[in-house]
Amino acid sequence: MSSFFVGNKLISKLANTIKVYYPQVLEDLNVKNSQELSRLLYNLNVEALRQRYDDDYIDMIKDFEYDEGDGNFYFIKEDKELAQFFMNLECFLYQCREGNVPDKEEFKVLERLSTDLAYEIAFKFSHEKGAKWGED
Repeated sequence: MSSFFVGNKLISKLANTIKVYYPQVLEDLNVKNSQELSRLLYNLNVEALRQRYDDDYIDMIKDFEYDEGDGNFYFIKEDKELAQFFMNLECFLYQCREGNVPDKEEFKVLERLSTDLAYEIAFKFSHEKGAKWGED
């Protein structure tokens, strides 16, 4: 399996979106704001890379910088944005599936969020396409 650093901008955008739409996740992870969440995400990603690659690769990753830019979150009330948020969260989680990182509670909280998002997207799509609940 390979892994890469997803970047500060994506990490900040994920954290900002989680803060706006899923504030319970901040509480579950025991962080106070999106900047602390961004740091946690950065650390998870770097830890996975550290367990996968040698120190020379890790040394190339730039230090964490929180990107607080206006509109730096997914407006997930729009289906395309919800799907993009889900895909980028999945990309992030995939890059963190190295060593013991998937066993960490922080990873598991984010994975539960991803599963919840997948169900939300599936139900929205099913409803829009006229699928009926419990029908053969």
